[in-house]
Amino acid sequence: GDAEYNAYNISVAETYNLETFVDSVSGESNETAIISVLYNLYDSNTNTFDNISLGHETFWSATLGSTPEVLSDFINYIVDNNIVNEDSLATMLNYYKINSKPETVIDCSLSTCPTFYWNARGGSKYYLNDTFRLIFYNENGVEVYKTTELTASYTLTQDEWDFIIASCGNKFRWAIESYQTDNIVTGPYRSVKSNVITIPS
Repeated sequence: GDAEYNAYNISVAETYNLETFVDSVSGESNETAIISVLYNLYDSNTNTFDNISLGHETFWSATLGSTPEVLSDFINYIVDNNIVNEDSLATMLNYYKINSKPETVIDCSLSTCPTFYWNARGGSKYYLNDTFRLIFYNENGVEVYKTTELTASYTLTQDEWDFIIASCGNKFRWAIESYQTDNIVTGPYRSVKSNVITIPS
């Protein structure tokens, strides 16, 4: 009934606190990361990366409703059914390196189409996220545009950039939605949103 995970299948038994532990190779291929996410979704404790508390009944109902074979089945069920706040969930998945992480934006100006970079992450040392979509929001966090599927960093076309400027004015935010398709398909996992970016005139 506590937050400790005891591992006995290694040469020296180890105990991990599921409230705080994060492995250097966390991701959805890491069993400790998965149990940490599930525990933190369920429990009533809060911290800097976790303000979600599903409790017994909601957690069990979501498990039955999602009929999950992989973690993303459960994650997408609780998002699609508005059981959790997706921004709060993205913060938790970011802590355990399951979703991708927005990195940098290059050449962002009214006259130059910007290039976006991100850290794929997702699958520990194996099966990293490999398919992505960029999502753009106005400064209030309302989605205005999503790209087609991408495999690496991406420079917006002029038409895309013009549409985003017309929809957002000179301020926008962005996130990355990621999938893993090498083996069993998992995802999408949406990243945290970037800070508000102001487009130089």
